[in-house]
Amino acid sequence: MSLKAQLHGLFFENAALKGAAFIVTLVLFVWVRDDREATVVATAPVRIVIPEGMVMVTSPVDRVRLTVRGRWSDVSRFDPTELQAVTLEATGEREQTLSISEDAVILPGSLQVVTIQPEMIRLQLEPQERRIVRIQPRIVGQPKEAYRIGAVVVNPPEIEFSGPKNIIDDMEAVWTEPIDVSEISESIDRRVQLRPESPLVAFDANVNVSVRIPIETLEVTRTIQDIEVAAVNTTKNVVMRPPVISATVRGPKSMVDNTEKDQIMATIDLSAEERRGPGTFEKQPQIKNLPEGLTLVDFHPKDIIVTTTRPDPPRPEE
Repeated sequence: MSLKAQLHGLFFENAALKGAAFIVTLVLFVWVRDDREATVVATAPVRIVIPEGMVMVTSPVDRVRLTVRGRWSDVSRFDPTELQAVTLEATGEREQTLSISEDAVILPGSLQVVTIQPEMIRLQLEPQERRIVRIQPRIVGQPKEAYRIGAVVVNPPEIEFSGPKNIIDDMEAVWTEPIDVSEISESIDRRVQLRPESPLVAFDANVNVSVRIPIETLEVTRTIQDIEVAAVNTTKNVVMRPPVISATVRGPKSMVDNTEKDQIMATIDLSAEERRGPGTFEKQPQIKNLPEGLTLVDFHPKDIIVTTTRPDPPRPEE
């Protein structure tokens, strides 16, 4: 076969297939030539494994800054939000420094870590302690006038905390979030959050804490003067010394303030003395007709001097 025929066969036989192969080769050449190295900056979360029975008391670094290098095609597909956490294991020493190596960072494809910031993390650990402490409700404000706060009930009354031993040992109680009772006149039940003073202590957040604050009518005491004493169950003439007493009552403020002396009845029962002749007796008055809701605390004097005389004879009819 002549040289001309050989060249013709080389270039023109199966021309379509050869053309397609040429185009694919050209595209691959351009792609490989342009797929140069590129860099990208990302952040990765940090997870520190603490030995059992210890707790971290320093604020840890929770993320590290990475400079990542690789082929442009891999970099363009790289999603920094999908980076796995960099896991570091602490020892039982109270003070230590953990180094972050490139091997701790897991990257896809051809990507490699160029720099890590920071490269080291300093930790301070303390022995862990547990303790059950009292839950103390933080109540702010005052109820409406004439009302008061009754016996507050917390459920549960106590809760277990864990944390650094030096903090837990000094922890007697934990406050709740503020509960405002300003200008209220009815009891309230409220679910509340706990507010420990130290961020280094922990408790079971699944425990529901509720506080019941009963609002009661404010009771006051008042002494009412000059209550007239009346003799009952007698037909005789009666003279009493003194003729009035004072009574101390207790009850809701609004009711006590509005009670007048004429509403209270003080009596001396002379039914036994009615069967006897005139005389002088020592008798104790009885307090009656107190408005409902009031309680008698005391009265004074306890004894009244009563003098009886025969009744005046009836006047003759004219």
